[in-house]
Amino acid sequence: MAPPAPFQEIPAIFIPSSKEVQTKFEQKFFKKGIRYLSATAITTYLTCPLRFYFQYLAELPEPQQLEEQMEGGTFGSVLHNTLEILYQPFEGKRVQPRDIHAMQAKLPKAIYAAFENAKIGWGERLTGMNYLFREVIESLCIKILEGDEKEAPFTVEHVEADRLFEQVLEVEGYPFVLNGTFDRVDYQPALEAMRILDYKTGRVAIPSKYQLADSFKRVNGEKKKDGWKEGFQGHLYAWLFHKKYPTSRVTVGFYVVRGLSGGVQYLYQGAPFSDDALETFEQSLGELLVEMYEGDYEQTSREEDCLYCPYKGICGR
Repeated sequence: MAPPAPFQEIPAIFIPSSKEVQTKFEQKFFKKGIRYLSATAITTYLTCPLRFYFQYLAELPEPQQLEEQMEGGTFGSVLHNTLEILYQPFEGKRVQPRDIHAMQAKLPKAIYAAFENAKIGWGERLTGMNYLFREVIESLCIKILEGDEKEAPFTVEHVEADRLFEQVLEVEGYPFVLNGTFDRVDYQPALEAMRILDYKTGRVAIPSKYQLADSFKRVNGEKKKDGWKEGFQGHLYAWLFHKKYPTSRVTVGFYVVRGLSGGVQYLYQGAPFSDDALETFEQSLGELLVEMYEGDYEQTSREEDCLYCPYKGICGR
């Protein structure tokens, strides 16, 4: 009987910086109106630079599975679309508690339309888990509307704003294009501030004492602090909004569907972002973007971050 083969550690993978790789980056993220760097793309890089390369530069297709029931992405998409359908008619209008109460009556039709838009179907085809998902989405939307009713009146400025806040940040001569799609932007008269809202369907924990530096750290072998992705996203959204409307005060909050009883979870406890915070963010962001463009794309050493990565088969993790 042959002795067992000795264990061999799989060598780490990295893509070295090269003119070819930089050209790919330029083609995707240096041309306004073509592609842009989003909060998701940048936090993907902060989690694992190699995954960013696979997904955004090499554009390797993710393994596809037949969607017999709603998966996480579709669930979130249907929830977002349902709320978009409800709030779209009020864009640019002042919303009173009675308006939100009326939205609740229209909720079943909005969910129906969102399911149709996602090509999931209805009626006899809506069975099993998808039927339960419909019930869950309805329940979550009711809770969000109830929370909104408590904060009314407010003015809905934008719903699912796409490319409206696109900005170019030039750093060391490199014109990085950035953007974010805001789920909703409201004007809150009590604070005399704009509020950017984002609906979160996954697990989110917004820390009461958030430090901006936590979002930019790539800590090898250590778990990053809770809320670092949401903190980065919130700052990027506030920065994008401030660039377009420099005189406006802006807050950022998250409707976390797994904790709706607590209402909107805010960065900085709902206080408007200060100019100093946004200037610090812009400086740190610029340094990170140059690193993303000029540096190597290394594999993360934290294997816990590889558990749900669609490219883990390539890395042997």
